[in-house]
Amino acid sequence: MASYFRYQALGGLGEIGMNCAILEADNRAILLDCGVTFPDDDHFGINLIIPDFAPILDIAHKLDAIIITHGHMDHIGAISFLLAEISVPIYAPAFAMKLIQAKLEEHNLLAEATLIVTKPGQDTLDLGSFKLDFIHVNHSIPNSLAILIQTKVGNFFHTGDFKFDPEPLVEQKTDIDALQKIGDKNVRVLFSDSTNIFRTNPTGSESSVAQNILKQVKTAKRAVYMVMFSTNLWRVQAAINAAIKTKRKLIILGRSLIQSVQIGRDLGILTIPGPNPIVSEKLGRKVSPNKRLIICTGSQGEPRAVLTRIANESFPKYRIRKGDRVIFSSRVIPGNEIIVENILDLLAKSGAEIVLGKEGVHVSGHGHRADLAKMIRLIRPKNFIPVHGTYRFQLAHEKLAREMAVESSFVLENGDIIEFRENSVGIVAKTKVNRWVTDNQYTFGKLDGIALKERKQLARLGLIIVWMTIDKISARIIHGPVITNLGAMEHDKYGQNFIKEVKEEVKKTIAKLSPPFKTPEEINAPVSLAIRQFFRRELGRKPLIESISYLV
Repeated sequence: MASYFRYQALGGLGEIGMNCAILEADNRAILLDCGVTFPDDDHFGINLIIPDFAPILDIAHKLDAIIITHGHMDHIGAISFLLAEISVPIYAPAFAMKLIQAKLEEHNLLAEATLIVTKPGQDTLDLGSFKLDFIHVNHSIPNSLAILIQTKVGNFFHTGDFKFDPEPLVEQKTDIDALQKIGDKNVRVLFSDSTNIFRTNPTGSESSVAQNILKQVKTAKRAVYMVMFSTNLWRVQAAINAAIKTKRKLIILGRSLIQSVQIGRDLGILTIPGPNPIVSEKLGRKVSPNKRLIICTGSQGEPRAVLTRIANESFPKYRIRKGDRVIFSSRVIPGNEIIVENILDLLAKSGAEIVLGKEGVHVSGHGHRADLAKMIRLIRPKNFIPVHGTYRFQLAHEKLAREMAVESSFVLENGDIIEFRENSVGIVAKTKVNRWVTDNQYTFGKLDGIALKERKQLARLGLIIVWMTIDKISARIIHGPVITNLGAMEHDKYGQNFIKEVKEEVKKTIAKLSPPFKTPEEINAPVSLAIRQFFRRELGRKPLIESISYLV
């Protein structure tokens, strides 16, 4: 069979999140990232949405590796669920690998996992049908990588999530020399991050953010709370520097943030250029408010995150008081605007001085339009495929590539399989991509499955359950009817009175039936119908009705 290279995204196209793609060449395959996305408000009881692994399991016999670009959850969050199904080596940069190890340990999968740390600028990783080179790029998390994928039908380059930070705070700049050399390798396809295609202003630097954070901490008269994503160690470093320069104590709140800081210190990513300002949560309670700098999670208004609990006054010993300054060193992810606004209102009621990201205390980890154009100029690809963005973002990015004289480009959707051969390229199949939802550590069901639809119905309509014991010969009610009201109406006096009427309706319905009864369904079906009609007639509502009868 002639050599080929195929690309199929299971997530990350037409959306921002759940990055996961199958790369296949000459009957071998690798998985590029394995991430999650997060539920909407109507995904009741769901904490993560993961790819449907069926296409991966179908090729498990030829899957040689999972290759990770960086450690954000939308790139690594589904690994533990996949490794519960198959065994495959994982290659990831150091910081991402530590996060992966922690997740695998939670799922009792660490002992059996094969984990290999990848380093940019080191030797080529030879997997037979694939040869991979890793290139350092700037992002909002340490150790982010772009990847050159060499195959028999050409070279393919994936940027991962990237930016060209003009002045990084800690790490080196994106490796432009390496990118220029890759551009000399006759790259067939550039797969490039589309997140900030519509931002035309210059890409901001982490060093400028650190300077603005220091200004905010210096001018604060009381406690300072700095809210951030837990893996953004550049902001942690900025907080460490600010604490030392202002002689404040640094208090770290939030399990995921504490974990990231510890990993950062273990790997030498975070440094403390002076007396260690970090104190424990317990010791931090004894520090005078005007000497506190608190970094915490909760920038998206997550219900259990530290900032939300502090704003709701449910976090022991830490309260927002008048004059405290709260710095949001983050952006609001689309879809979270309302819940974040609610948190801002609570903070304002407590008298907090609120500093938002647009005031210079946050920059994106994704390059703006000029950075995306710069990447195209450096790589000089023959073909272009925009990834990591909504469909509108992908179209705009594809248009930019055409304006820059890229020979051809493709706007793909999740499930599309594009194939490259020596002298041809085209989409060879369009497949449906499913999603699964998880409930804590366990897969719960399909995103479009019956179980989640039933949860939505329960939330929208409520449930009435009728319980009773019936003499099957005489139809006499021996016990009940007992009515359980689950969200169908308020549990107040009016509701209780109405429940009494429901009981009478049940009795009237049973009195009209003709015993003897052979099965409970002879009672359950007419009772359910009667109660449903009763609610519709009396209240204009249609709760779910469940009748349960026991025959004796």
